[in-house]
Amino acid sequence: MIGGPLGGTPIRALAALAAAAAVLAAGCGGSDDQAPTTAPTTKAPTGVAEPTVESYIEALRDGDAEAGCALYSEQGVQVSIDRVEGTEYESQSCEELFGKVASAFEQQLEGASAETFVESKKHATVAVKAADGTSPFALNLTKEDGEWKISDTLLPNTS
Repeated sequence: MIGGPLGGTPIRALAALAAAAAVLAAGCGGSDDQAPTTAPTTKAPTGVAEPTVESYIEALRDGDAEAGCALYSEQGVQVSIDRVEGTEYESQSCEELFGKVASAFEQQLEGASAETFVESKKHATVAVKAADGTSPFALNLTKEDGEWKISDTLLPNTS
């Protein structure tokens, strides 16, 4: 069983995520210019980007690659495909990646929800939280034309 967005045991993943949150919090004064590369563990108070991830979870459950891929920004598809190169999720298209994510996390998607960890005016990191409390993966989102779009898929054992 995958323990968290970074793989390994849940405790190791949470420690890594806490370290990432500390780095983000200590960053360069709260710039909105860059999205995180890992999912921190401190829940953000806003959660405005969560409906996009809820729609993504629903599309994964339904096996609806068209709906799921429509939630990605144009750059987000390529960033996600590049990130998974050389891993078990390696894909040539959004639809292929979507299918692999849906298959890999099929059991954890039942009863899953979205939980925002970082959110600013332009960027958010939202984890998919399984019913058992684990966080199998997370998504970075960017606001484009007033809508939240997936800009990166943070899967276990990819970086």
